[in-house]
Amino acid sequence: MICSISGEPTSDPVLSLKSRRVFDRRLIAEYLAENGKDPISEEPMTESDLVAIDTSVTSNVVTTRKSNQDSIPSMLAMFQNEWDSLSLEIFELRKQLIELKKELSLSLYRQDAAVKVASRAMKERDEARQALQDLATKIGSGNIPDEVEEEEESAEGVTEEESLLPEKYAKLLTDEQHSLFTRHKAEKHKLPFVLTADSKLNVVRSIKRDTSHREYKMFRRSGSQVAIVYLNGDGEIVDVGSKEIKLVTNFKVDRRSQILGLNWFHTADGEESLLVTIKGKVINITGGNGKGFDYIKSGYPLKAVVVHPSLPVSILLSANRYSIYYERTVIYKSPTVQGTEITGGAIHNDGVVMALSLADSSVDIYDIVQQKKLLTIEPPPSSNEKVSQLLFAPNGFWLLIKYGTSAIGVYDLRKGSFQSVLEFSNVTSIHSRFSLDPASRILLLGNWYAVYEKKAKHWSEPLELLDAEESKVDIEITEVVETGYLSTVIDNSGISVDIISA
Repeated sequence: MICSISGEPTSDPVLSLKSRRVFDRRLIAEYLAENGKDPISEEPMTESDLVAIDTSVTSNVVTTRKSNQDSIPSMLAMFQNEWDSLSLEIFELRKQLIELKKELSLSLYRQDAAVKVASRAMKERDEARQALQDLATKIGSGNIPDEVEEEEESAEGVTEEESLLPEKYAKLLTDEQHSLFTRHKAEKHKLPFVLTADSKLNVVRSIKRDTSHREYKMFRRSGSQVAIVYLNGDGEIVDVGSKEIKLVTNFKVDRRSQILGLNWFHTADGEESLLVTIKGKVINITGGNGKGFDYIKSGYPLKAVVVHPSLPVSILLSANRYSIYYERTVIYKSPTVQGTEITGGAIHNDGVVMALSLADSSVDIYDIVQQKKLLTIEPPPSSNEKVSQLLFAPNGFWLLIKYGTSAIGVYDLRKGSFQSVLEFSNVTSIHSRFSLDPASRILLLGNWYAVYEKKAKHWSEPLELLDAEESKVDIEITEVVETGYLSTVIDNSGISVDIISA
């Protein structure tokens, strides 16, 4: 019989009642003395669990003669003991090897699972980067797919929550996007003076028109025309493009109405008209006679209106949805916004990408042709204020976000991160609106400005405009002249056209 420990024939075999295996009595006794368990099944075992196996053919037992240590038999016995110890050691090593193989197999399985999780995370990261790159490419190159799914109903049959724009309007916006991109690419906006981060700007008074020191509520400029609404409900449109400021027309808005915004709107025949947004409707003011009429009536209280840069397309924003109009016909109604409210918006220079500010201080970026959200911009850690103004920069790849009264974040749409957060701590009026020059190099807020250094890719700290009156509230650069930037300046003492130079 073969011993299960040594693998050698045994002259004194015993049977384990635990594992039903045969062992040499001496070897199993030594193993039990050290471990106290069956070497095969590893169950607790004592010598009482061993059953002797009778292998003799007769009942006579021959007793061997004891030999001395220095005899050959004693040496053979010593060698046998060493062999037995070696057999036990090899047996233990084999068991350890089996356990190590099991642990190695488990570790390899866990490593394989970790690699799969990491691979999936990297794939999601790459997809997010690709989506952001697609957005940057769309903004920077105008390469938007022409194919959109067909709408089930015409514009006249738009339901409460349509999934896509009707095909003809989607194509109109896409074609116009390509046209605007080509036009903007051809325009090379150059500064009229050398500008560095250390440049000091100053204001030179040019033309002034007194408005009897009326406190104004808001204004909006388009080209050389500026529309102003005062707190008493009076409004006027003035032309600042000539050597003197000329009144184009006066208009009146009910002072009891909550005026939410002014927008210059491009009509289908290429003319411009002024849209005045109040709580429940949009009023159209014609430039010729200043008369107004209800242009669009909304079924929801409005928050703001944004208009396309060249088409008669307007987007009415309410607290929980937005609606797109072509002239006075609704062509799309968005699904309801969940968990927060819309507070404002802005549309990109290409007329396809729209930004919506939300009550939780985040900003969502949408593609209004494909009607999908491209990304969400969370507020920077340094700001805990609500969004008060949005503006896409003329260069096409920045979105400027004003938080509260004085913090402006410059978000780079190509990189998906804030390039800088500027703090105009001296500006205290939440109604002050910031503006950018056509070259996207000078950021103006109230009497203060910051300069972007292109080589260093860095914004300067805000500086005060030299020779600027304390009462100035809003400054917008109108056009380039020989000596600097011609700018429209509005404060509570009137409107003026000044020159900003370095």
